[in-house]
Amino acid sequence: MTKKARKKAMNGIITMKAQESALCGLALEKMEPKTKEAVSIVEKLGLANQKVLLVLDSKNE
Repeated sequence: MTKKARKKAMNGIITMKAQESALCGLALEKMEPKTKEAVSIVEKLGLANQKVLLVLDSKNE
């Protein structure tokens, strides 16, 4: 699959999920990049037993 086709497919999926109200966006400027903290937030949102995709705005090294 070409990069252009992959990007188009991802945009389509994101649009579809947004229309279904299946997306949740959070602005977490002060969150430490730690697994325990991420798990805690996911549990508080009631998403502990569901598939979750975390997207960061910058590369974490």
